[in-house]
Amino acid sequence: MKRLESRGLIERRPCEGDGRGGLVSLTPAGKTLFDEAALVQRDVIRRLFLNDITPEEIDMLTGLFSRVSERLDSDTPCP
Repeated sequence: MKRLESRGLIERRPCEGDGRGGLVSLTPAGKTLFDEAALVQRDVIRRLFLNDITPEEIDMLTGLFSRVSERLDSDTPCP
């Protein structure tokens, strides 16, 4: 994380609700780099995985990943 911070890609701040940890967020430069990398990752995932599964399987995975995401979102200690 120190290298990401020194490159101006992330910024850290303390967590108000939990003094043991902190919050990390992307800077605008970090967001740009993340978006570029996400496009590459999306193409790789499509080619290696999604092109070979059925629409029904995609629906099932979407439902499962949505539940996981909701659970993670509701379990964050810092507002």
